[in-house]
Order: sequence, then structure tokens, then C-alpha cells
Amino acid sequence: MNSVDLLLTNKDITYEIRTEIKRLGRPIPDLIISKTDVGKSRNYSRNFNSSVYDRFNVLGKVTA
Repeated sequence: MNSVDLLLTNKDITYEIRTEIKRLGRPIPDLIISKTDVGKSRNYSRNFNSSVYDRFNVLGKVTA
């Protein structure tokens, strides 16, 4: 029940359920993405995983 879509689509949700959803926090997908690009002089490696959400609080931030 931790979903912003649930809050947006169901206007009849009680105040207690809304505060419980907010208390649970944002959903954090378990992603592991890695990409290597070849440049003129070297290779570039770009990585993303779910720990990025801990370091950068603004990613996926929901204010309601």
C-alpha cells in the first residue's frame, strides 16, 4: 500500500491511511544499471544502484 498512485486515484482514503503511506516513505526500486561508453582516449563507466537514493535525497522525493 506504499504508492503515490494510490493516493492520487483514491480520494476516499482516510487520513490515518494517508499518514501511514507517508510514514512508510518513498518506494525505492532495486536497480543495478551499468553502462560503459568508449571515448576517444579512454572508456567511461557509468553506474547506478539503489544506494544512490540514500546519498541524494532529492531523487524520487515525494511531497504531499
